Parts: sequence; C-alpha cells; structure tokens
Amino acid sequence: MAEQHIEREHRVSGAREFIEKLSFGYNDDNTCSAISTAMALNYLSFRYKRDFVPEKWRSVKRRANIPGAALQVRADYPGTYSFHRFLVEECDMRAVSYGDKITVPFRHYLEKVSDIDRGIELKWTLFPKASTIKANIDADLPILITTTLAGELSWHTMVCYGYRENGGRMELLVHNGWYGHEYSAADPSDGEIYQTETWVKKGIATYGYYFSLN
Repeated sequence: MAEQHIEREHRVSGAREFIEKLSFGYNDDNTCSAISTAMALNYLSFRYKRDFVPEKWRSVKRRANIPGAALQVRADYPGTYSFHRFLVEECDMRAVSYGDKITVPFRHYLEKVSDIDRGIELKWTLFPKASTIKANIDADLPILITTTLAGELSWHTMVCYGYRENGGRMELLVHNGWYGHEYSAADPSDGEIYQTETWVKKGIATYGYYFSLN
C-alpha cells in the first residue's frame, strides 16, 4: 500500500499534555457529550490559564493502569469523575445529547458553579464547515463534534483537536472518550500514558460545537 501523503496537518498547542495525557470520565451510560465537554474545558483551562474548571475537578495525568469501569475512575481520578457526573446529573447533559441538549446544559454549568471563569460560550451548528473547523483549531480552540450514522462512532460526541488535509480530503483528530489498552500507549520520551490518535473523515461530523472566549 502506498504511503499516505499529508499536505497539511495541525493540532492545538499542547495537545499531548493537555488532552491526550489527562484523565477523563468513564462512558458506561452514553454520556459522551459530558465527557467531551469536560475534556475541552480542561484543555482551555490549562492552555489559557483560566479557571473554566474548578481546581477540585481538574483532570490529572493518567496512570499506567487502564480503568475498566466507572468505579475505577472514581477511585483513581475522583475530581475527573465528579466533574463528569456533575455535568450529567446536575446540568442535564445526559445520554446521547446533541445540539441544544449540549449547549443549554453548558450554560447551566456556568450558572450553577460559582468559582469559575464565565468568560466562555459554546454554540452549535449543523454540518460544520471545514474552514471553520480549521480556523478554530489554528486558534487553539478545540471543538466538539457529534456524529449520526458512522459505524462504531455512530451518535457519538467527541473532542476534535486537530486536522489534516490530503488532495482536498480532510480528516479530523478526535479523542474517542474510551478507556482501553487498544487506545492507550506510553510516551517514549517520559513513559507517561496517553490516548492514541484517532483520525476520522470530516464528513461524519453532523453537529459542530464552537467555543469562544471573552
């Protein structure tokens, strides 16, 4: 098979440290939207040194043991677990959420939590444009995407934090939000565990969600 030639590839600054190496919630109840929102807010907090997530709920570096259940995430990463469950249970970002079912609970989060920076907004659109995705990634603003019919990734919300182009075709770099040995690896530079890259066709992004900072 011929080697793929990539004309352009870009990802948000600090992607490995602030997304791939950090803990996240355990998705055993189809609450991928809450997990993805938490990941994006953590990235923006670390990248811009702003308190979009309270310190008690900040994600931390992943351990070598790979969680196989939500109870393991609660034991190993209590803050991460609590943030995920708060978005689900207190803000109503529940199973298979998309469109307003993500942006309205996001506003609930900003209203309910007192000790955070509220200078952030989240808006959604159908069929996000490639140019808008690229502009956000280039500006170090990860986006969220929700799929519809996309095989294993059907009706799934994920953080998108990079893109690549080849011959007019665009692929997106996403964090699938799933723990598992098949999605985990050790960084050869320091031995720390990180989430391996998942590239998907841009066309599976039915809904797009864009953050803006004030």
